[in-house]
Amino acid sequence: MTDKTRIKDIVEKTGFSRQVVSAVLNNKTGGGVRFSEETRQSILRTVADLGYRPNRSVQTIRTGRHNSIGLLATQTGNLIGDTMSHLIHGAGRFGQLLVVEHVPKDAQELPTIISEDAVDGILVYEVLPDFITEQLLNFNIPFVQVNNGSLGPSTVSLNDEQGACISVEMLHQRGYGSLAYLTSDDTGHHANTLRWQAIVAQCKALSMTPPVRWTLKDTKNIDSLTQLTHLIETNPNIDGFVVDHRWMGSMLFHAGNIHGKEMRT
Repeated sequence: MTDKTRIKDIVEKTGFSRQVVSAVLNNKTGGGVRFSEETRQSILRTVADLGYRPNRSVQTIRTGRHNSIGLLATQTGNLIGDTMSHLIHGAGRFGQLLVVEHVPKDAQELPTIISEDAVDGILVYEVLPDFITEQLLNFNIPFVQVNNGSLGPSTVSLNDEQGACISVEMLHQRGYGSLAYLTSDDTGHHANTLRWQAIVAQCKALSMTPPVRWTLKDTKNIDSLTQLTHLIETNPNIDGFVVDHRWMGSMLFHAGNIHGKEMRT
């Protein structure tokens, strides 16, 4: 049965040593174990033929590592653009799995990936309750905070303000003077707030009409298109848009076609 396949079966089938087979399975290069690309491909073909599936629990016991990175977020929709895809592929390049856990804003208990020894490190994309951050420190779990307004250690800030300012300047250079900021987030998330404040400031600096902020209550469906179409119809002076989600750009063009207008984003 495929679920009973062991490394020793691969060793017997390929004729390579256990050290070489283990190195290939763990994607390890260099060090004391060397092998050619031809050897690696031969072992991987045998792995596929035998249906070998490594037991991550056993590997964790043996190495003391989970090869998993946790991601805590109250709203995964705040991971703008292709962020989630890049995180998944980035983790995969280092042989890591990305484990995502939702954390309610009013959480009273620790997330499972903190209360249990489940990951090697954690990415924090939201402003979490203080007791969660305190436990991250108490348990000595490596973590990185991204765009959550913290100025403490282990914090990375993506420059939302600069991106928003560049967007406004590009629209201004093309002759558009009355802008709307289109978002699906009305929760006051830190990154969203930074973008809006930057848009307002940049419009003022360029002597443009004060921008407006439109929030779509429903996302990616016909109700959103109807809402957006109504906003465009009742605000004919708006001639440019800054959006915080790629799908909004497509929706804008559909709404523009309904009114025969060319949308600039």
